[in-house]
Amino acid sequence: MDPPVVYIEREPFLNMLMAAVDTFKRECFGYFFGLKPSRVRKNYIITNAVAVQSTIKRANTEVKISKGCHERLNKVLLSWYPKLYPSLGHFHSHPEWGSIPGSHEMSDDDIKKMACSDSEISIIIKILSRKRERLEWVNKSDRGIKGSYGDYVIDMNVYRIQKDQTIPESLQIVTPAAIKALNRENMKKLR
Repeated sequence: MDPPVVYIEREPFLNMLMAAVDTFKRECFGYFFGLKPSRVRKNYIITNAVAVQSTIKRANTEVKISKGCHERLNKVLLSWYPKLYPSLGHFHSHPEWGSIPGSHEMSDDDIKKMACSDSEISIIIKILSRKRERLEWVNKSDRGIKGSYGDYVIDMNVYRIQKDQTIPESLQIVTPAAIKALNRENMKKLR
């Protein structure tokens, strides 16, 4: 059976990119919401993304949410409004740090945390300073996407970990409206 595709609507995609830029040189963190695969629809659809910007300990290699923040958010998202915020998972960035580039792959710590959580999928955003020409947004051979966003190069992948497995599986990202808009705006800057 083919793995599900992850459709990301324009606004949540741009919100995740902005969160990665906002905290650049430190990791960002946030949640995304939407529709899970069903019998009729075999794909994920991300309809909303919210960055968590406060009560977090940030570093260049990790991000930790305070216990109080985690409890408050879970209470709102899972107890009070689960139908308004149908949680699919979380996203975070892996930024460059000095001469060390970030990574678009899940770290061992990411895998452990995801295996212990309720997240079905996780998005990793690699973000680097753009030192050369602007890159067109394209689909990568590993099912992720890559392109220029302002002064940065973004490399994004979505992963899931199947039950009883420890190796993450990369899922295909599809976000045609966002890629079309970003490529159009990037081309204007070249003129």
